[in-house]
Amino acid sequence: MKGNEDEYDKWTANNKEIFDKFIKWFTVNPLSIDGQNNFKRIQYN
Repeated sequence: MKGNEDEYDKWTANNKEIFDKFIKWFTVNPLSIDGQNNFKRIQYN
C-alpha cells in the first residue's frame, strides 16, 4: 500500500536534507529483490 501520503509529504518537506542524502545513497545502493533476496508478507504476521 502507499501509506499515508500527507504524512510522507510533511516528513519529506521537514527533513529535506536527510531525505536528499537517502536518495543519493539509494541511487548507488538499490534494493535488489530476486530469487535469493526476497521477502513475503507471511514472514511478518
